[in-house]
Amino acid sequence: MMQKIFKRLGNHQGAGRLGGLLIVGGIFTVVFVGLVITVIYLSKREKEKVQGEKKETKATILLTVAVDSQKVTDVLFDTALKKEFFSQESLQVKDVRKASSQEALDSLEKGEAQVALIDVAPLLDKGGGYRLVAPIGHLLLWGVTKNERVAEEAKDLASLSAYPLLSDAREGEENRILLDGLAHQAHATIRYDQVDHQEFFRLKQPPEILLTAEPGISQGLKYGGKVCFRITPAALGLPSSPPTRCLAAKLSYLQGKEGEEATLRLRAALKKASDLIYTNPMGILNDVLYNVYFGQYDLEVLAEVIQRLVQEKAIPREMEVSSPLFMQLARAQLKAQGKDGAQAEGLASQILWKG
Repeated sequence: MMQKIFKRLGNHQGAGRLGGLLIVGGIFTVVFVGLVITVIYLSKREKEKVQGEKKETKATILLTVAVDSQKVTDVLFDTALKKEFFSQESLQVKDVRKASSQEALDSLEKGEAQVALIDVAPLLDKGGGYRLVAPIGHLLLWGVTKNERVAEEAKDLASLSAYPLLSDAREGEENRILLDGLAHQAHATIRYDQVDHQEFFRLKQPPEILLTAEPGISQGLKYGGKVCFRITPAALGLPSSPPTRCLAAKLSYLQGKEGEEATLRLRAALKKASDLIYTNPMGILNDVLYNVYFGQYDLEVLAEVIQRLVQEKAIPREMEVSSPLFMQLARAQLKAQGKDGAQAEGLASQILWKG
């Protein structure tokens, strides 16, 4: 009798083990099948995504840019061109050099170019036929506080609604015209402070107009009691200041599908150039030095770049541009007639670190 009972118990235990194995096996089977289905689904989605990306490949837009080459302070545009950021945005940019902003605008009228890189000033006289596509350089107004007349002039700027604004600064339209845009900004501010230029660069949100005890970037620039204007590359300068160099196009072109797309791509490429300038300041400094020696940039651009790098603590404050350093750079520029890149870079390094 006892044997029958134990035999039955053994049978029940065996059945329990078998059932457990079946349950565990079933769970593993379900999990395995689920994983297989998931892998197949994800593979299919990835394949569809790749196919979709292939379908969405941008068609290349051919863009001719008429560049006013009178002033060569277009670091932002030149960087985007040199680093092929335009190509990365499927823009095939051909730059055609012109002798003036007016000639560049004439190229737009004749259909020789779609976009012009020019001063903003000529646009003020052209009515509503043109639009600013993207800023390349910004205008910054500097002044000194040596007499009350200058202070009154600065206060009057807030009430002006139309430009040009004329001052008794040095000759040259680029230094005498406060460009369109500032007067139409409701948030435009004017500060009247006794600060030097180093304190100015420490301001988190510098105003568009600031009268300072020091007249500019370089200690060697002295303007007496006059109001003066400074130009700085957009990516290296202060974003709050109004543009003085820009990419512009005819309104009719921008209203078309191609023009609208080209604008977005231009801005994306310039944004990459701006990011590069901030994240790789020494690389940009080398580029600017190289171009200074070959006569493509003027010394003021170099001053702006170095000052910005000092501010960002990318280079020592001892490298700040001074009047003697300007003289050395000018002499070095004359020496670099062989157009040897290595020679120019080495010469630049020597001058800067000894300046």
